[in-house]
Formats: sequence, C-alpha cells, structure tokens
Amino acid sequence: MWDAGTLIVLIATQSGLVAASDSRLSLDGAMCDGVDKFLTLEKPSRLIMAVTGRRGVWPMSIFAAPDKCNFIRTHRRDFDLGEAAKAYVEAKALPLEKINLTALAQHCADSWAAFFMTQPYRLDGSSTFSRLLLASYDPTTHATRVRIIDIPFVLKPGEKINASITFDITLLPDDLAAPYVLGETEYYFEKVHPEFSKWAKSENTKTQLATPRKIKETLVEDAIEIAIEMIEATSRMTEISPANSGIGGPIDVRVIGKEQTPRKIR
Repeated sequence: MWDAGTLIVLIATQSGLVAASDSRLSLDGAMCDGVDKFLTLEKPSRLIMAVTGRRGVWPMSIFAAPDKCNFIRTHRRDFDLGEAAKAYVEAKALPLEKINLTALAQHCADSWAAFFMTQPYRLDGSSTFSRLLLASYDPTTHATRVRIIDIPFVLKPGEKINASITFDITLLPDDLAAPYVLGETEYYFEKVHPEFSKWAKSENTKTQLATPRKIKETLVEDAIEIAIEMIEATSRMTEISPANSGIGGPIDVRVIGKEQTPRKIR
C-alpha cells in the first residue's frame, strides 16, 4: 500500500531557514494526522530532508488492519525512500553544497528498483512520483541551500527508474524571502494563493506574499507565522475543494539556525 500527501513551506530568514509542513498522511482513503514529514539527520549538521509524493510502501498486512492510522504508528514501511536517502547522506557526512546530487539521485532510483526486484507483485502498472527535498542553512554566510531530486516512474516490470535534479538554489541575504511551496504545489497556487488577501489573518502575511521583503529583513518569527497561515489556509480549502491527497493535521515547524540540529518549534 502506498502513502501520499504533503504540503511543505520553506522561508529563508536573516537568522535561519523556517520549514513547516502539515502532518496528514493519505492512505487508501484513510486520513492519518500527526505524521512527521521531516527527517532530521545525525550528520551533517543543519540539514533537513523530506519526501513528497510517494515516500514508500507499507506491508501488505495493513489491508487487514482495523485501524490503518494506528498501524502506521506501530509499523515500519517495507520500503522508505526517505530512510534510504538519509542513510546515504549520513554516510557521506558532507555539507549539502558538497553532496554529489547526481550520485544521490542514482542511489534513490536504484533503491526503488532494488525493492521492486524483491517484491515484483507490487508493480501494478500505475504511474507514480517521488520528490526528495534537502535544505540547509549556514550561520556563517547566512546562506540557505535548497536542492530537489525528482523520481517519476511507471510500476511495470522492466521499466527503468530514473531520477533527476530539478531544483538547486542558494539563497543569500539580499535575495527575496519569498515562500517556497512543495508537495501539493499546484493545488496551493490554483486554489489558495490567488485569494491570499482574503484568508491571510495578519498584515505581515499579506505584505510578504504580495511584496516579499529581503531575507536579511525577514525575522524567523514572521516567517513562522506566514508558513503556518499558508498551510492552515490550504487545509481549510480542502474542506471546500478536495485536493488529490489530504492536507491537514497539526502543523510541524522546524528552524534550521545556528544550532547543530534543526529546532522543532511546534
């Protein structure tokens, strides 16, 4: 069984990177809240990871589980792309800007392929997609780095799985602190963003979405407020116009700052 559903907002600030996500996991009709979307690494420091789209595959026994949400709290995935990527990055122990992203992309594709070699009955002919996000902050240069790998593939025997680097940017203090939206990006920009002046609760959020300040002018506290309001508004919109996957649950906020490990705010 596959899982899906994630909305992540990244905002660079003068003293760190704010990363926020919803915590709802869509699972064969079940909506499970309180699920961590971020992976925090032992090393390197000040790095956070997440997978949007298809993160992995759950054991077949989940079909017989009376409570699927309880099942995912007490079981591990048969395959977890996030954990596979995490193990690779931790073994290299390099700053994000020095990680060979081409090699990591190949590792991700090979990890998926190796899983299907052992469980070919999972290949149901459908098309699917995984996106690996890596983000870091350097307190010395105040630079934020965001790198993304995309893995689209078809679940058919003999189909080659390819991965590619689709986003690789370094944000500096003089750049604009515009939010980056990942996961249900299309849904957010089609359904939510055009009406932000109506749903935004604070003037801070309205101003930043209309005319973003520079990163060096943006406070962590302001970025947290903006990210939370963006995810809350998207969650409310799904009650009116359902998204392809669920968006909701408590909002998880992390700050990558001067501390070695990203700090969990809520």
